[in-house]
Amino acid sequence: MDRKRDRYVLCPRHSTVKRASKRNIPYCVKCENPFENDSQKMACKSCIRSFCHSCVAGKNKIKDVKAENFEFVCDFCRCFDFPRIGDYVLAAYKSNFWPARSLHADLLPISLYSMNNLFGKLREPGYVLIQWVEGLDVPNYDVVTCRDLVPLPKTLNCSFWKRMKAHSKIYKAAEAIYASSKAVVGIRRPLPQEVKASKYTRIKTNINMRLARALSDTTELGHCNCEPINGMRCTVAHNCLNRILMTECPEDCDSTYLGKRNALVGGTRRQILKRTTKLVTSEKSLLPSQKMCTNNFLRHHDTNDDNLFMEEKPTMLKGFGAFAKCDIDKGIDLTEYVGYVMTKDEYLEKLRFRCLFNDLEASYFGMQLTNDFYVDARNYGNIARSFNHSCEPNTKVDAVVVDGIYRLKISTIKDIKKGEELTFDYDTEIIEGLVGMECFCGSRNCRRIIGKRANTTRKTTSIKDLSVLNQHVIDNNNTAKNVQSKTTQLKSYNEICESSDHLVQEYVQNKRSKYSDENKVISENVKRNGAEKHLCSGKDLTIVNVSVKNAHYQSRQQS
Repeated sequence: MDRKRDRYVLCPRHSTVKRASKRNIPYCVKCENPFENDSQKMACKSCIRSFCHSCVAGKNKIKDVKAENFEFVCDFCRCFDFPRIGDYVLAAYKSNFWPARSLHADLLPISLYSMNNLFGKLREPGYVLIQWVEGLDVPNYDVVTCRDLVPLPKTLNCSFWKRMKAHSKIYKAAEAIYASSKAVVGIRRPLPQEVKASKYTRIKTNINMRLARALSDTTELGHCNCEPINGMRCTVAHNCLNRILMTECPEDCDSTYLGKRNALVGGTRRQILKRTTKLVTSEKSLLPSQKMCTNNFLRHHDTNDDNLFMEEKPTMLKGFGAFAKCDIDKGIDLTEYVGYVMTKDEYLEKLRFRCLFNDLEASYFGMQLTNDFYVDARNYGNIARSFNHSCEPNTKVDAVVVDGIYRLKISTIKDIKKGEELTFDYDTEIIEGLVGMECFCGSRNCRRIIGKRANTTRKTTSIKDLSVLNQHVIDNNNTAKNVQSKTTQLKSYNEICESSDHLVQEYVQNKRSKYSDENKVISENVKRNGAEKHLCSGKDLTIVNVSVKNAHYQSRQQS
C-alpha cells in the first residue's frame, strides 16, 4: 500500500462477500428497542441488522412473514447503504458485538503488514479495516466484512449499552464518543474540505426549451395598457393582467404603448405616422435598464451577471449552496432556473436509472415545469441548481410564459443580507410508503423532512393555483404569492378559470374586455382623427415624442 497514492477505497457495491457472523444485533435499528421475544424480531439475511415487525411491516405493507421460504432482506442492503469510512460502528466478533471505528485501509499500521489475513482481505472489495473502541493506549485492529457492521445507536439509552456497562473501559470510551458528538454518522458528517462541487456545464438558457410551449389561450392576451408610474410600467402596483397570469409582456410592449398614446394626441394621419416612426426608433435604442416595462426579466436576463451578487460555497451539512454577495431587497428577480428540458416520461426514466446507484442527491436537480415537462439541471445549469431547500425560504420559483414558452424564474420574498444562503422550498411529493430526505435547514418551523405527503401536496397545489388571482382580487397592493416548489404545476388560463370561484372569473374577464374595448376605441379614433376626446388628464400622457428616452431615464434614476 502506498500511503501517498492509495487515497481511494474499494467500492463494496458489487462485492460477493457474505456476512461472517451468524447472529443479528439484539435490538431494532429503527426504534432501538429490545425484543421481548423472537416473534417480534425480523433479522436481515444479508447483514447483521434486526428490526421490529411493526417497523418493517408498516412501511413495506408486509402482512404475513411466517411463510416457510420467507427470507427478509432489509432496505439498507437493497440500496447498498453500508457504513462509511470514519463512522463509529458496532462490529461482529465471534458471538458478540463491540464498538469500533471504520478506517481507511492505508491506516493499517506497518507492523501489521506481516499478518496476511489482514493485508490480504483489504485487497478485496467488501472488507473494512476497523479499530476497536476499548479505551486502551495501544489500539487493536481487525478486518471485517461491510455486512458485519452497523452504525452506533443514536444515544446511550439504547438497551445495547446497558449490557456493555460490565466492560467499564469500553463503556467509558463510548461515553466520551457521545459526549464529543463523534458518533454522528452518514449524511450528518461535515463536508470534507477536499470535496469540490459536482461538475456541470454552465448554460445561459434552457436546452430544448421550445419543447415546453404554452397553449394558445395562455398567450392570447398580448399587450397591456399599463400607464407609467415613476417611469415604470407593468409593475405589481399596475395590476398588469400579463403579470397576474404569469406571462411576460411582449418584447414590443413599450413601443406599442407609445404608439397608442401618440395616436391619442391627434393630428393628421401623416403627423401620427411620423411621430410613431420616431417613437419606435427611440424605443429600440433604449437599454434594458431604461425600458419602462418591468415585466420582462427573463427575456433580458444575462446569467453572467449572477456572479456579481451570488456565489457557490460549501455548507456544513447540505453540500454546496448559493450565498448572497451583497444585500438583496425583497421582490427582486434573481435568476432563471435553467437546465435540460425533457418530457415527464424521459425524466422519470432518468430517475430510475439514478436510483440503481442509490444517488439520492441527483434526484433533487429536477424541477417540474408543467404537468408534462421537467427541467433537469444535473449536468447542465447555472448557479440556481445550487439553491438548497428550506422550510422557511427567502426566494420563490415561478413558472412564467415568455414568448409562448414556459420558463422558471427565481425571485426574493424577503430582504436578504450579505452572506445569507439563498434557498427555496423544494416542496417535493413523497409517495406513500417512502421516507423523505432529512432536512437540515435549521429554520424555526422546520418540517424535519424535505417534501410533503402525496395527498397533502395535491390539496396544497390546488389552493396555490388560485392564490395568484385571488390575491389581486382581494387586495391589489399585496404581492401575489405564487407556487414556491420544485414540483411547479401550471394550468392554462381556461383551466384556472374553471377551477376558480365566480369572483375570480368575473375579474379576469372584465380586465380582458376592458383592454379589448380600449384597443378598439383607439383604433376607431385614429381613423376618424378625433382621438382628442378620449384623453385622460389624470394619466401620464406626456410621453409623445423622442424625448421619452431622456425623461424616462431621469425618472428611473430618481426612483
